[in-house]
Formats: sequence, structure tokens, C-alpha cells
Amino acid sequence: MDNIQLDFLVLIGPSGAGKSFIGKTAAASFDQFEFVDGEKYLIQKYGSVNDFIKVKTQALKDLYHYIEELAKKTDKTIIFEGIGLSDQSFIDYFQQTYHTLLIEVISSKELCISQVSTRQKGLNFRNENEYTEHFYDYWHQKIRPTLSFDLSIQNDHAAIEDIKKFFTNFLIKNP
Repeated sequence: MDNIQLDFLVLIGPSGAGKSFIGKTAAASFDQFEFVDGEKYLIQKYGSVNDFIKVKTQALKDLYHYIEELAKKTDKTIIFEGIGLSDQSFIDYFQQTYHTLLIEVISSKELCISQVSTRQKGLNFRNENEYTEHFYDYWHQKIRPTLSFDLSIQNDHAAIEDIKKFFTNFLIKNP
């Protein structure tokens, strides 16, 4: 992978694993990265989670088109997040079309439940603990095995310095 300009880093993991936190931290810490908050973009475009879920396929197309257009305007590596479920075909597309790495964000079920339950209602996917617990199990049993990760990062209460260290090591290996 040396000396290959990466176009995209896709952070993948269950709800509440810390994908946004890691992406925002990396982008704020390193000039090489720009983070796209997919949920924020979709809520701004469609008004609410429920509204974009109704047109999920089109909403994901809009999001990924936005990400592609952004990539054309910058020389930075774009970091965005996915869960690997409804966006599998888009992840495949990015991997086949661009220099893209998948990074698994690993986190405990307890932390995922805790993180999701504290989110403001209506600004994220479902906030119920039971749903988050069920989806965590489903993600690990059905979604995770279908994906091929290039890297993984452990995020059980990771400090900003841990995330910076991960990306510093990554940049040393992928200048």
C-alpha cells in the first residue's frame, strides 16, 4: 500500500461504536483527512431520520454522490462511516472504483448501548436500548462476516490520544 493516495477510509461498525467520534478526531488532528458525517448530511437534506429511511436507497445514493463530489474537490482522504448493511453495494462500489480501505470500529455492546441511548432523539437512528442490543448482535452475526476489513481500531472509551496514535501509525505505513 505504500505511496498509494487513498481516496476514502470507511469506518464500519455497529451503532454507537464510535465511528463519528473517530472520524471527527482524525480529521481534526491531521490535515490529510476530511470527515463526512453521513447522518448529519441526510438529516439536513431530508429533515429527519424517519424521512430519509422512507427513501433509503435514494438517500444513500444522494449521500454517496455527495461524498464523491467532495472528493473531486479536495486532495484529502475522505473519511465516512457505514454499518455495512443497507450500504453494502455502495461500499463495494467505492472499493472497486477508488483506493478505499475499510476500518472496523470495535466496541463493546455495553458501550454501544450507552452511546446510542444518550443521543438526542430524532437526530440519529433508533435510540432504544433493546433495538441497539439486537442490532449489535445482528451486526456481529450477519453483517461483520460479510465484510473484509483492512484495519481495525478498538474504541472502548478510546482517548483522543489513542485515536491520534492509531492514525499516526497508519500514516507512517501509508504516506
